[in-house]
Amino acid sequence: MPLSVASTSVSGRNVVTYTNRVARTDTTAKDLFVLEKGDIPMNLWIYSTTASNASVSALLSIGSTGNAAYFAGPMQLKSGMHSYSGPSYPSTVSNLMEPLAFQTTVTGTYAEYGTASSAGGPWTIVMDVLKR
Repeated sequence: MPLSVASTSVSGRNVVTYTNRVARTDTTAKDLFVLEKGDIPMNLWIYSTTASNASVSALLSIGSTGNAAYFAGPMQLKSGMHSYSGPSYPSTVSNLMEPLAFQTTVTGTYAEYGTASSAGGPWTIVMDVLKR
């Protein structure tokens, strides 16, 4: 499922970096990757080069099955409200640095309001995870 996975070792456990993308067309939860029980999500970054041009707002949530904003959300993606010169660390991030109690499918959901956008994204989601 992941587009890319990289691994390094930390104190006998591996740090794995998962990546996947969310597009403007992903308006229902898109499965990005699966984390196992005991995995510890450490960091969450969002990369993109083009802001959404939705007329009112464009929002990205990073969640899990049954909780669309479990890790981050909703994050504004409109022009002038998001940095596109490098990675962005969502200000609404949560549930990092704690072992997961159960297997978790990480999801990404895009939502916009007002006149539909004709440009923006895709947004690359990067999560560093300390594997159990």
